[in-house]
Amino acid sequence: MSYLALHRRFVFVTLMATLLFQLEAFRLNVLLAADTYRLEETVSNADIFGVDSTITIKGELLTPQQDTALSHTLDAKAQVKFVEQRLEGAGRDARAFRSLRQYGKCEAQINVSDNQIKSVLRPERSKVAVHGYRQGLKRVAVEGPLTRNELDLLETPGDSLAITALLPGESVEVGDSWSVPDWAFQMLTATEAVLKSKMSCTLDRVEGNVAHISFKGDLEGATGGSPCTVQIQGEFTFLTDLKYVKSLKLTQKEDRSAGPVSAGLKVTATVDLERYPAVNPDVIPANADELVPVQPTVEELALELKTPWNFTFKHSRNWHVFQQTVSSTTLRYIEDGNFVAQCDLMKLSDVLPGRHVAAKQFQADIRSSLGGQLTELSELKEDKLENGVTTYQVNATGTARDLDMTWIYYLTASPKGNQTSFVYSVESKLLPDLGQEDERMIQSVEFK
Repeated sequence: MSYLALHRRFVFVTLMATLLFQLEAFRLNVLLAADTYRLEETVSNADIFGVDSTITIKGELLTPQQDTALSHTLDAKAQVKFVEQRLEGAGRDARAFRSLRQYGKCEAQINVSDNQIKSVLRPERSKVAVHGYRQGLKRVAVEGPLTRNELDLLETPGDSLAITALLPGESVEVGDSWSVPDWAFQMLTATEAVLKSKMSCTLDRVEGNVAHISFKGDLEGATGGSPCTVQIQGEFTFLTDLKYVKSLKLTQKEDRSAGPVSAGLKVTATVDLERYPAVNPDVIPANADELVPVQPTVEELALELKTPWNFTFKHSRNWHVFQQTVSSTTLRYIEDGNFVAQCDLMKLSDVLPGRHVAAKQFQADIRSSLGGQLTELSELKEDKLENGVTTYQVNATGTARDLDMTWIYYLTASPKGNQTSFVYSVESKLLPDLGQEDERMIQSVEFK
């Protein structure tokens, strides 16, 4: 065989060997790629999902009793059903989560010892915008203000929008684990302030097109001014071909101390959630993005309170009802977990239409009420709201329990002679933290 022929054969063999090596490498890469999964949901106007969720909560409600706490058995069950469209977010991290929901069912049966309470979302508040924040999802009814009870009902554990924040930011293989960002864990548990937290997820297995992801986490923080610890674990599934979270099973244990506005809790919540392409997507209007502002306003976030004597007003979410009777209501203002102020409302005696307590009498009653605590009393300001309600305002300063205090007194009177008084009590150095909360509340009052 000639040298030229040998050289050609050598070149041919070399090329074949190189080709076979490349083919084998390609085959191995394909095999490896088959075990790598990109678990992410993208925001698409075409994706509208139905969500069915059942939540059960069992444990103890602890109310302060002198130097100890009185335990009450707590047993609650909630049923939630809604259709949801996720929308483009307002920023990064938690602010990237925004949606519009149409609730078909949202109700809970709550048993505390021998007392039974049923809570239901009103049909006229069933269209709800959802905004992601680190401290939790903020829900706003599109057609008017929610009540505190309705807001509590909507703020259920294991929210479907918050769960999608647990998905990894990169491709993973079976057996891989990843750390959940602090903001995502905080948003999922709706904890106002976090001292420390740790949460992780693991891709346990993939069966067909269903990826099974387990998770667990621990958190220490505070909500509503009350210290709390939270333990969470469970599993959710993700469809690898259709690219969405399909189901969730979650167990959340919470131990919360009694605080300035709420009783203590030692409870275990379980969540069983199913998510699927909506069978009635048309309940979400075509202008959904317009109905859900990028940033909810102070007015949109306001809650509505109706007292037992048919007197209503709006207040910010930092106000919490502390006590209520047939003729009085006490609210407390909590900001960033800290107690700032208290507001006491009282129903006054009705008078003849067009009449109300005289200005001099109102000021005299304030002096009598404060007694030796009073240092200075401001001039009375009188105003009339657009709905005809007359208001008085008098500010007082003084001391109570060695603290410099400010008291802001209001009288509100309807044209029909109905009257309600307000007293805002705040440590003087905290007055800037209260801001204009009192003025906004008074401007919204209505006698029904």
